Amino acid sequence: MQILKTFNPFLIVILMAVLLLAGWLGSRGLAEPDETRFSEISREMALQTDWLIPHLNGVPHFQKPPLTYWITATFIRRFGANEWAVRLTPALAAFGTLLFTMVIAGILYGKTCRWQAGLILVASLLFASLARIITTDMLLTFFITAAVAGLVGYVHLGRKSGLALFYLCMGLGFLTKGPLAILIPSFAGAAIQAGKWRQRKPVSPMYWWLGLPVALLIGLSWYLAILHRDRTMFDYFFRYEFVERFASNTHNRSKPIWFYPAVMVVGFLPWAAFVPVVLRDAWRQRRSLASANGWLFIGWVIVPYIVLSLVVSKLATYLLPLMPPMSILLARWLDHPTTADRWRVSARITAGLLAAILLTLPALTLSPKIRLPQLGDLPIAFWLVMVLVLGSVLILWCALGRNLSLKAFLFWMTGTWICMLLALASQANVLMTGGNRSVRALTQAVNRLDPAGTVPVLAFNCRANGAEFYLRRYVYRGRSWSDVVLPLEGEMIQRIVPNVRVAADALLGHPAFIIVKHKAYLKEVGLQKWQDVLRDGPWQLLASPDVASLNDAPFRHD
Repeated sequence: MQILKTFNPFLIVILMAVLLLAGWLGSRGLAEPDETRFSEISREMALQTDWLIPHLNGVPHFQKPPLTYWITATFIRRFGANEWAVRLTPALAAFGTLLFTMVIAGILYGKTCRWQAGLILVASLLFASLARIITTDMLLTFFITAAVAGLVGYVHLGRKSGLALFYLCMGLGFLTKGPLAILIPSFAGAAIQAGKWRQRKPVSPMYWWLGLPVALLIGLSWYLAILHRDRTMFDYFFRYEFVERFASNTHNRSKPIWFYPAVMVVGFLPWAAFVPVVLRDAWRQRRSLASANGWLFIGWVIVPYIVLSLVVSKLATYLLPLMPPMSILLARWLDHPTTADRWRVSARITAGLLAAILLTLPALTLSPKIRLPQLGDLPIAFWLVMVLVLGSVLILWCALGRNLSLKAFLFWMTGTWICMLLALASQANVLMTGGNRSVRALTQAVNRLDPAGTVPVLAFNCRANGAEFYLRRYVYRGRSWSDVVLPLEGEMIQRIVPNVRVAADALLGHPAFIIVKHKAYLKEVGLQKWQDVLRDGPWQLLASPDVASLNDAPFRHD
């Protein structure tokens, strides 16, 4: 471990982060339906001159504010419409989140805690996974973390620019995914003020009366522009996207009470074994933690977690903004003098847990009840890396009983974990056999059979947004799968069909393709008349019998 004494730990963390965020970033096909939705909206926006209204398959799409689309469309214009370009948005946002997390940890607890927090965060499963997936969550987390960094810089260092950053990032976060970007930093800021007030210390003025309206003006600017064009959109934004998302199960995201605790355990791997010990010590020392820093984490972690738990709509990704403060808290616990050697027990559990995961992976591929590829579908190099990682973890487990230093453990564990994640990322196209599997292989088959791109494609009772992204054109689909908010106009009326079964029957007499889930194909008798072109995991590509005759008129719905 002489290298750890020679080089700056901060720089090693940065290099590890770059390796994790950039390795095989563009090799995996876009996952359905979320990655393809964000990617296709951004691709269509890159082709437009008016960037105010996002479009999906040519239909106005209002589910999310547009900042993620704007940034991704800029990358597409610069680097082309490909997987690497669209995933630059979450990757760069993750890198920025990592930097701001280390800045906060350094200001609060010093240099050692700074690199430890960064190392813990970059290896955390939820953070590492979403850093490579194009959604709004990582960009939202970036703005929330940047806002808290500005808050900490203002309160602890007296930098007024930090207060400007605080409110600016809240507004940009709102423009990314909505009010959570305002709530979490506000909870943190109010908690710091409450902590100082309880300790009878000078309270830093936050200028809420000025900053919050500015943040809200930035965040609501897009909504106000849309409402200026069409006032009927108020009901959609306020009732459907805000009230019903938070207070009802309209979006089918209701989860049991144990859902978020389970997400925290799995999402914080490989460090999950440390969480119970950290929580126990925090409870025992709750009086000594009643400092400004302690109150910061109450507002940054505890209050948001309670609020998210009370919301009916729940997703694992909603907890991503809590990963940075969780990493700082664990780093602080590891760096605290009272910790001594007590970390070794959790460290050995961590190493043993990772070894168990590696040993279980081959067994999972042999189970007929689990939809994973068979052993032979993965290259020998993949299994060789897994064996080397397993050997490294077992050696680490033994070394922990021989006075291995905390620094060596953290870098050793993070390195082996990142190697495993990159090995999995390199084989993601093979490993993803479920409903999220990319339709890239199907669209490649369509392009081979129809290089001119004139044959219509119908998405049969599925979203398959990747079809538009990879084919570079619109597809026919059912109205219920098109997120129609405004009345359809022009050629959209022809392309968004009210009944896909009727559309499939009408297309059968002309050259056409159908993309459908294999289970739906087996159930739909009408689809048996179509030619089976390709099956790729859960996806099926069908073609009409005369698909080679490309001179017939394209399908039109009357």
